[in-house]
This record gives sequence, structure tokens and C-alpha cells, in this order.
Amino acid sequence: MVDYASRLNEAMTAAGITHTQLAVKMGISYQAVRKVLHGTSKSFSTDNNATASRILRVRSDWLAKGTGPMRAPPVLMPANTNIVSFDDDSGDPLPDDFVYIKEYAVKFSGGSGYQPTYDEIVESQPAPYPLKMLAALQIPPAKAKRFRVGGDSMKDTLHDGDTILVNTADTAIVDGKVYAIRYGDDLRVKRLFKRLDGGLILHSDNPDHMPRDEELTADQANEHISIIGRVRDKSGPGGL
Repeated sequence: MVDYASRLNEAMTAAGITHTQLAVKMGISYQAVRKVLHGTSKSFSTDNNATASRILRVRSDWLAKGTGPMRAPPVLMPANTNIVSFDDDSGDPLPDDFVYIKEYAVKFSGGSGYQPTYDEIVESQPAPYPLKMLAALQIPPAKAKRFRVGGDSMKDTLHDGDTILVNTADTAIVDGKVYAIRYGDDLRVKRLFKRLDGGLILHSDNPDHMPRDEELTADQANEHISIIGRVRDKSGPGGL
């Protein structure tokens, strides 16, 4: 008989979510998650089990008791909304304190400012986020966007294929934080540092990526760079 800890670990692995990330999303301590995974605690409480199942996108009955399939059939999504609220593939209604956030591709218009436009990736599955997590990160739900990471320049912070949660309302650069940016006509993800002359340093976390630091003057940064938003969460095998 597969125990609760094994099912939880299976669901976390499938979702690409670490112990720490699950604790943050659930609003509980890392130690509480660790105790369940190590069998010190038999299982989460009923409420926390329901929360974990929504975050991990599995059925709550499967996680709690191992009954039925791991996931329910997918639900058709309403069009033309960034955030939607409805039954998820856990088979449980999505409560009022959760929202779904869709995944988008970004394109940049020509001319002054390179204003971004966001195209929904219709074949992707929206991800549920607790509103209290977004509030703690000071992310307005309507300004939250999810993008797919490509390449290995930010390994091991972000891996190729990871999905990032970006606060598009947070465009003020804080040294050493990770941002989604427009670089020319492309979306890039870099750790940013401000230079004293008003320029920028675009840092790649992967020590094997060359050049690891790209230094831009103020004029170059103004011409080539726009801040899409700060990266605040991710789903995948790496860690922010």
C-alpha cells in the first residue's frame, strides 16, 4: 500500500515543485512539509490536503487516501481571460481564495517603447495560485503572467522548459533580483544589477554561459532593454 508521503512526493515530482516552494504556496512552514514527507506526520490536515492537491493539480481523494486516479479529466477553459475560477483537474471546486493564471507568449511591437502584447498559449494548462501567496509577494492578480523559459543561461536557478510567474507591475530594478526583460525583440530572463552610470549588468546564473555578464551603457539599456516584470515564482526542476 502506497503511503501518503509517497503520493505527495510523486505529485511534487510530477509538478516540478520543491519542498520549499510547496510550503510557500501553501502558506505553511518548510518543516511541516518535511515532516509529512519523512513520515513524522502521517498526513496533512484535511484543509491542507485540499490546498496541496490544488497546487499540485491532483485529486484530493487520491492524495488523502490513494483512491481513484491521480488526476481528473481536464476542464475546458473560458477564453479571453487572464485569471479564471472554476473546477480544476483535482476534481474539486476552486475556492474563492485561489486563482488560475494562464501561460503566455510575449511579442513586442516596433517603434518607441516596444510595447509588449501577450498571446495566450491555448494548449497549456493554467496553474492555480493562492491569493494569499500573491498578496504576500505583492503581486496584483491581474498583473500576474506566466512565461516559459528557454535555454540554459540561468541554470541552476531556472532550467529550460520551466514556467515562471512574473509580476508585470514590478518593473523597478532591485539589484540582484531576477527579471523578465525585453532584449531587442526577444524575451530574456536575467539577474539584473544597476551600474553607477545608469547602465545595466545582465547576469547569467549558469557559470558556463558566456558571456556571463553583459554590461550595457545607459544609452544601450534605454535602446535595447525594457523591464517586463520581476520573476517571483517558478515551476520546474530548478529553484529561485
